[in-house]
Amino acid sequence: MPELVPQTPIRLLWPTARPDIMKVTHKHWMDAAHTSSNITLTVAVNTPKQKELLPDFDVIVVGDNRKGPVWPTHCLAKQLKAKPKDIVILVSDDFMHHKIGISGCVVSLRTTMVALWLMMGTNRADVLQFQS
Repeated sequence: MPELVPQTPIRLLWPTARPDIMKVTHKHWMDAAHTSSNITLTVAVNTPKQKELLPDFDVIVVGDNRKGPVWPTHCLAKQLKAKPKDIVILVSDDFMHHKIGISGCVVSLRTTMVALWLMMGTNRADVLQFQS
């Protein structure tokens, strides 16, 4: 069973085309976090104007010629500098954290890869385990 490790680095990747909504949702996530000292956030937006609305965040501009979250997510993942034991969470503007919050996502991945699948709009969370 995975071991809880409170200081495991958590990398939030956040594609958004709605900076104002992202700021509100981000505050909700951070308020629910046990600690924010081990959490880093990188945001992907479509335009420089959207980036200007997020001066307090690490933001990359990916262009607006590809609509939807797939291209910004690809760009975030491509530039990600994470170690094998880091926790990476892809976040959405529309998704408020589940009751477990970010702290519940922190596990040490020794011999098992774990994916926490949080269902938006339900009270259900699944944990999927894959043998590595």
